[in-house]
Amino acid sequence: MKKFLQILLSIVVLCAVLFPPTVPAFACSCFPMKDVEQAFAEADVVFRGIVRSDFLPMTLPGMEQVHFLVVDFVPYNLRQWMYFRHFRFEVIESWKGVDYKTATVLTGESSASCGMPFQMNHEYLVYANENDDGNLYTFVCERTAVTSSQSAIEDLKYLENLPTRPLKAIATGAILLVLILVLILVVVSLKYLRKRTFSRENR
Repeated sequence: MKKFLQILLSIVVLCAVLFPPTVPAFACSCFPMKDVEQAFAEADVVFRGIVRSDFLPMTLPGMEQVHFLVVDFVPYNLRQWMYFRHFRFEVIESWKGVDYKTATVLTGESSASCGMPFQMNHEYLVYANENDDGNLYTFVCERTAVTSSQSAIEDLKYLENLPTRPLKAIATGAILLVLILVLILVVVSLKYLRKRTFSRENR
């Protein structure tokens, strides 16, 4: 049984090397843009904030080596979490869904996957929705925009007439550090397992 599992794992590794899978890419095509009232009603979260950090889990050391394991054996929601960019915002005002002074929003890595081209230290009006995994997502087809744009200026005029939510502080730094350490530990463990399997097969 043990020998069979080793052979099976070797076959999986060989297939991954010869036919490396990729995250499906798709062209981003937006429907006609929603107006501000519809966008506000349909969004789970609406806030104004400044981008303070940008993080892409798949750029962590060693992640490329275990790429095939991530794609083939990890649930879709977790794959999204790993391949999407994570932008942490300093929240200035919140009209819906955000009660803390920081919020993390995920978006596609590039425009091909409808990712928002957020820039560090720029201020944005963000419309986002919460997925089944509990994370917030936004895309170019939403009304999310830099606050200096004409669409955001018009939206802010509408939002000024709505009540804002009181914001509370939260210590997210320690939580993020723990998550990163856990992810690194998983990567190192998978690399060790792969190396050990190859070394046994080559004996």
